[in-house]
Amino acid sequence: MSETIAADQGVIAADSSAPASYHHTSSHHVGQLSQAQYNQAMYHNNGAGEWTMTIMMMSLLVGYAFFGVLMAFTCFVKRGAHRARAGFVQFDVEEAEQDEQQKIRNQCVSDLNEQWRKAFITKVYSLLVIQIFITMATSIAMMTLGGYDFYLWSLTDGVWTRGFSLIATFVLIIALMCYKDSSPLNLVLLLAFTLTMSYTIGILCTAYAAMGMQLIVVEAFAITSLLFIALTAFAMISKIDFSFLGLILPILLFILIIWGFFSMFAFPSFEMRQVYALAGTVIFALYVLYDTWAITTYLRYDDYILGAINLYLDFINLFIFILQLLAGGRRD
Repeated sequence: MSETIAADQGVIAADSSAPASYHHTSSHHVGQLSQAQYNQAMYHNNGAGEWTMTIMMMSLLVGYAFFGVLMAFTCFVKRGAHRARAGFVQFDVEEAEQDEQQKIRNQCVSDLNEQWRKAFITKVYSLLVIQIFITMATSIAMMTLGGYDFYLWSLTDGVWTRGFSLIATFVLIIALMCYKDSSPLNLVLLLAFTLTMSYTIGILCTAYAAMGMQLIVVEAFAITSLLFIALTAFAMISKIDFSFLGLILPILLFILIIWGFFSMFAFPSFEMRQVYALAGTVIFALYVLYDTWAITTYLRYDDYILGAINLYLDFINLFIFILQLLAGGRRD
């Protein structure tokens, strides 16, 4: 629980520091951008070429296709000594006998047989994909449909929505920890948590887009997705024991949060922010490895909500830090 809440605090720290990089863009104040300039700035402030969007979309397509194949073999197909024994796994624990149900629910994932281990992983990644899709769709809608006008509204009359979404995020994540085993309440809370996080990320993406960095947002999402997929595949295929990261990462995350506070207020330099963003990227890349290992080892069968939240926060934090790195590189 503490690890998940700490990861969420990482979002806030990164989110708070991100706007500082706007001072390095071509427009210091949002009011200097007209609507026409906002619509025409996509390629001017991004260093993008004619094939930039095509390359990013093709890379994403290949990456997610590989991820889909990996999940299909990891989660759905069960191996046996004979081909006749191969097939699709059973997912509903309620179909098992009552004694076996209790045994399945109380065991760690690593102690379950292959069928129920694969069913657990399928649940986690199914929820994760839905969460990422909701966040991506919400951010795109806020950037394109709301755009410049919505960004101005979020800084003036709608500024209260920022505070509300942050408070709601903390309340919902605490509620999820308390009711993670209560179905379907846990799924309702997870949906509400995802929507509030999506709104916060959407505002962040809209802020970058308002500075003419729409393609950088897409680039950050593409890099985050490919990095997340590569790290997930490595953790699942390599079978390396990443338990040692459980002792190191909370300490590093705490240091990162304190560092972020000082980099915002005491040392607001471009170099400090870039080093901070790089450190955050490395830390949450390691979190992806650790949390991927965790869902295949010590979590219980009914901890799929916890597994999905951890991986979702890893993805979001990784995206924010990579976005800050890329936006800082376009400071001129």
